[in-house]
Amino acid sequence: MGPEFYDQKARSGLEQESQHYSVIVGKTFDCRTGKANFILRNSWGRTACESDRAKFKKYEPAKAPLSYQIRNSKIQPDFVACMAACQATVTTWGSQPNAWEKGLSCYQSCSDVAKSALIALNQPPFTCDRGDYVIPEDQLMAEAKSETYVQ
Repeated sequence: MGPEFYDQKARSGLEQESQHYSVIVGKTFDCRTGKANFILRNSWGRTACESDRAKFKKYEPAKAPLSYQIRNSKIQPDFVACMAACQATVTTWGSQPNAWEKGLSCYQSCSDVAKSALIALNQPPFTCDRGDYVIPEDQLMAEAKSETYVQ
C-alpha cells in the first residue's frame, strides 16, 4: 500500500498502532561473506529487534520439515516444566528471605532459555546491533519490494 493509505489513516486517527516505520540508516560490507548488509532502525524502539528474533518463524506450520516440527514441539513443554519447577521451589522456600527474588530469577531464566531455543531453531535472517537490525542486502531487498517509500 502506498503512502497515501498511511497518510489517510493518520489523518482519520484510525489504527494508530499501524503507524510503524523502519528506516535504513546505514550500510556495511562484510568482508567474510563478500555481501552488503543494511542497518535498519525500527520505530518500535530499541527493544524491537531482540523481541522479533524470538518471534521469527522460519517455516509456516504446514510447510515445516519433520525435524523442525519435532524440535519446535519440545520448546513449549520444556518451558512449562521449567516454570513448574520454579513454582515448586518458591513454594518449598516459603517465607525464607529472598524467596520471591530467587523465584523471579528462576522464571526469567526459563524465559531466556525458551527465547534462545526459538532463536537457534529459526535462525532469523537478521542480527541485532544495539537495537538496530542488520540485514543482508539480498534478504532486505526481497522483503522491501512494495513497502519502500522515501519522501
